[in-house]
Amino acid sequence: MFFYHRSRMQNVHRILLSAVLCALAFSCSRQNPMQKSEIMSMKRSAGTVEAAMTAEAVMEDDTEADTGGAQTETARKLIKNGSLSFEVENLAESEKAITDWATGFGGYIASSWSDRRSLSLSVKIPAESFDRAMGSTGSFGRLLSRSVSLEDVSEQFYDLQTRLETRRILEEKLRGYLKNAVTTADLLEIEAQLNKVQTEIESMEGRFRRLSNRIDYATININGQLPENTTDDGPERPAFFRSLSRLGSNILYFLSSFIIVLLYIIIFGTPIVLAAACLYWLCFGKIGLIRKLFIFLSRSKKE
Repeated sequence: MFFYHRSRMQNVHRILLSAVLCALAFSCSRQNPMQKSEIMSMKRSAGTVEAAMTAEAVMEDDTEADTGGAQTETARKLIKNGSLSFEVENLAESEKAITDWATGFGGYIASSWSDRRSLSLSVKIPAESFDRAMGSTGSFGRLLSRSVSLEDVSEQFYDLQTRLETRRILEEKLRGYLKNAVTTADLLEIEAQLNKVQTEIESMEGRFRRLSNRIDYATININGQLPENTTDDGPERPAFFRSLSRLGSNILYFLSSFIIVLLYIIIFGTPIVLAAACLYWLCFGKIGLIRKLFIFLSRSKKE
């Protein structure tokens, strides 16, 4: 229904445009030859831009009509994802084994993460090797969990592919119209349409590459963890003893900090105290210079 109304609007547009041009031609029929040539130029310009717009609309209709048929005639496009979790004996050896396994199937490690007790890797494997790769992981360790998911993106893939081809055809047609442009307005209009189509092509190409990469390379997330209370360096002490060890370390840290502060007080505080005592002795003690000065001034006032 939508395309039917759009087609009717395009027909009305063409009828109105033809009527306006005919009216201009009739009103200018008694004008000089130069004015008549300008009218003919307007007709050619209008026909060029209208042809470009009509071609774009027709190709968009064909795109939506052909997408459904393409899905039935060609293979389905699937995005494959797998997830595996293992209990392993050694993290470093397991990571090397997984890397060699991925390379053997023509894949690679996309990302990795690890700590003292576990590791996690995201592996990219060619889609055609996905099933064989998932079935050949028994040597990694004791399997804890396994999952597989498939996402059918056939409609999205073929729709995007067809639209991209359509835009490229339209780009070539607009380039041809640009060479035959007569007026400046016609030239600017076609250039605007061409720039718009080129921007759409670049955006579609980026989306198509990303989607194709997800289809061509399956993702397998592999997690490995060591047995409880174990690290690559050997058995790990139970949590209670680890807590006692941390408590002892904290106590030693506090005592050492206290001793350091006390030494700072003794080293830097003693000279300050001695200097203050000496100053008091000179000013107010046995010598009492300031005290004697006050006494002398008070006697001078009385006299």
